[in-house]
Amino acid sequence: MKKGRAVLLITAATIFSAFAAVVFFAGIKLSSIAGVYDILPTWTSLNYGLDLTGGVMAVLHADEASGAASDEAIEKAIGIITNRIGSLGLKGATVQKQGAKQVRICIPQASDQQETLRIISRTANISFEDPNGEVILTGDDISNAEYQRVLDSNGMNNETVRIEFSEEGKTKFAEATTEFIDQAITIKLDGDIVSAPVVQSAITDGVASISNIGTAQEAILLARLIRSGALPIPFEIAQVESIAPTLGEAALRRSTAACAVGLIAVIAYLAYAYRLLGVGASLALAVYMALYLNALALLKATLTLPAIGGIILSLGITAYINSIAFEQVKDQIAIGKSIDNSLSAGYANAMPLLLDISAAMLIIACALFFIGTGAAKGFAEAFATGIAIGIACFMALSKLFSKAVFAISGNQAPSMVGLKETLPRL
Repeated sequence: MKKGRAVLLITAATIFSAFAAVVFFAGIKLSSIAGVYDILPTWTSLNYGLDLTGGVMAVLHADEASGAASDEAIEKAIGIITNRIGSLGLKGATVQKQGAKQVRICIPQASDQQETLRIISRTANISFEDPNGEVILTGDDISNAEYQRVLDSNGMNNETVRIEFSEEGKTKFAEATTEFIDQAITIKLDGDIVSAPVVQSAITDGVASISNIGTAQEAILLARLIRSGALPIPFEIAQVESIAPTLGEAALRRSTAACAVGLIAVIAYLAYAYRLLGVGASLALAVYMALYLNALALLKATLTLPAIGGIILSLGITAYINSIAFEQVKDQIAIGKSIDNSLSAGYANAMPLLLDISAAMLIIACALFFIGTGAAKGFAEAFATGIAIGIACFMALSKLFSKAVFAISGNQAPSMVGLKETLPRL
């Protein structure tokens, strides 16, 4: 490689790494420069786990008196609770089965913890009953529910929930409103009367409204509960544990510092052990970390302490992959080959082994991601992403950067790869 091209390559890699780091940590304010929208810091797309930001951990226990706490019912409840948490705009929450009859919920950054738990643990059985108390429709007949604010006949705000029925529910509701004109159809939630409107005429379009709810917050909550569906079995809150934000912030600071120290230590070791080879690998690692962090942000990954452990571990394995190739290069130099030929032969010899190692780790990480839950899933996501990007950077950049560093240095001595002996070159 010619020196001019090598300088251009190293400069481009440095600028790219710096640009990606700026985008990740600070973003770019283009509105004040070019009059266009700003590039927000990509780290804001990351979610943070309970152990880093604080929040609430709760255990819900199924009411065994209902006699319906089967595995299928618990799994269905987990899905409904997950949907409810999502409707509240809470990110990074985990919901998983614990034991035979319990559900463990971790919700980071929950501002009103008691209200949040009340919403997600409520059974929310909605029913429409005729004047005789017979159930006409249930939540299973509802396809959607949305909050609306409408004006009543007096021009006052009326907080309303607009309900859309499924095709089957549409038919049932049309039949009921045709039969019970000038009579009340009672709408109940968990046995409590929410509304009891009098039917004025048959409703055949499959749309109904619950009006005069009270406050907008109550109407929004009701819409969310109806939309997410009723829990198949009732639950009671068996355990609640609050984690202070200060504890989470301290853990985040220590974890960030651990990542920074780990990266610096790896770069220092590579530069010491492999000299110019290590310098080239360090440049590749800088690009790797820039791509890695932004990839996690684009994936909207959830950072937890295990996930940060996966980041640090994948960094170490990426460095290990490079060191295996470097040892192959040193072996080639030891038998008298030139630096350039040794780099080509050493990387070629190491590639099959390194691909096998990477594939095995990716398979394990993917299995852990799809089978595991909670912290194990977060670790697997971070680890698999790091390994995939690490092997890609190794294949595309490590050898290229090492050749560029040697071209700029002009020193082809074996000592520049960590060999102590001066050997003849072929």
